[in-house]
Parts: sequence; C-alpha cells; structure tokens
Amino acid sequence: ENEVNKVSISKNSLTLNIGQIDSLFADTDYSGNIVPSIVWTTDNNAVVTVKNGEIEALKKGTATIKATAGDKSATCTVTVDDKIAPLMTQGELWYYGDGYGIEISNNFVVYLGSAGINMTDFSGEGQVMYLEFNTGLGSVTNLPSGTYTIVDANPDLFTPSTMVSGFEYDSYLYGTWYFGNTTNSVIAGSANVTQNAGNKYIIQYDLIDQYGNNIKGTFNGTLDYYDGTQNQEIISAAKRKIQKRHQHNKLHLELKN
Repeated sequence: ENEVNKVSISKNSLTLNIGQIDSLFADTDYSGNIVPSIVWTTDNNAVVTVKNGEIEALKKGTATIKATAGDKSATCTVTVDDKIAPLMTQGELWYYGDGYGIEISNNFVVYLGSAGINMTDFSGEGQVMYLEFNTGLGSVTNLPSGTYTIVDANPDLFTPSTMVSGFEYDSYLYGTWYFGNTTNSVIAGSANVTQNAGNKYIIQYDLIDQYGNNIKGTFNGTLDYYDGTQNQEIISAAKRKIQKRHQHNKLHLELKN
C-alpha cells in the first residue's frame, strides 16, 4: 500500500525583506513504490508567493507556506519585513568632477562596506552601499556637510545637495544602490553628511528602495579618497568594482536556489 507517513520541511520559520527570494525544501517518509509528489501552497499570496519551494517576498506581513503530500503536511511561517539596517564599517570617497557634463554640479560617490567585504573589488560576504552625491562645482577633495536628497535619474535635476536615484545604463549601475540579499536600486530618501577632521565622516542615511524597503543607518568612520578624474582606467576600475558586486549577488542567489 502506498502511504505517506510524514512530510518534513527544511525551515520552520523564515524572515525576508520585500523583494527577496529564498527556497524551502521538503522530504517525505513513505511506504510503497510510488514517490509522492509535494504540493506547495501559501495562505497569503499578497505577502509571499511559492512555486516548487521557491518563495518570493512581496509585501510586509506574515504568511504560512505548506508542503503537502498525501494527507500529511509541514509548514513554515514566513515573516516579511520592510526595514533594512546595514552596519557599514569601511568606506571610500571617489571624486568624478562634472561627471555628467552638465556644468551645474560635481559628482562624488561613496562606497560603503560591512565587515567581510574586500573593498578592493567588493568581493566577500556582507553588504555594500553605493551612494552618489552632487555638490557645488567648488568641491573637489571633500564631500561637504549638509543634507542631500534623492532625485530622479535626470541630469537636469543634479543640482548641489542632491543624490542620484539608482539606474542602469549601458550594462553599468549608476546612482544609489544597496547590495545585500538582493540588488536594490534606491529611489527616494536622503542622507545627512557631517565632515569631521581629515577624511572622517558621519553619514546618516534614510532611504527607500524600489521594493519599498526602508534602508536606514549611520556610517561613522574614515573614507579613503580617490580622484576619479585622473584617467579613464581609474573610472573603468570603479565601474567594474560595483558591477562585480552586482554579478556576485546574482550568482549567490542562483546557487542558493
């Protein structure tokens, strides 16, 4: 007689951020000679979807994922949060001059990394942030103190005291991005910058990504300074660093699933 005795699932509970994808695995203990198929369901499609064990977080809330075979089942409670609080411990400040050729502002990029990130190429396990600032044309060696607000990726809007929202052009990423469990373009919010002695900065950021997550935290430390206007190879190297992190995130997600 073919009979399912038990269904087990890889995790009983799971916490994700909006936009994140993860996988659950189920196994069966059964008798007979027919391997039972597993049916996956969710009790809240608005919060989490599931297909063959792969789940995607869509909205803040809680959902129960069920794996069923025969008359037996196992469940996992998935909690979806919309808050991300990165702990960044190292950073770089890159100056690009009038990088967009608009003659109204200079362009700076701040790269932030958590512990475990190699800042040479953004490899390693951890989180990376890519913050793009616009300043007055007189700013060359430092990022001035003040509040910077995200604007759309339209060069006409890149006036001093603004930040650039994340966008992709010619396969490269520009603007403001967060790299954690997913690659998230930032579309709204602001950052308050305080420059202390030398290259020491306090950057308090309160940002919203394209999924609706609130990315909030404070960096307090030294930003190593680089002049990206010296030659094209330096600019290309900086672009490759962030592109490599993007590819790392994609590969990590593929391997995980």
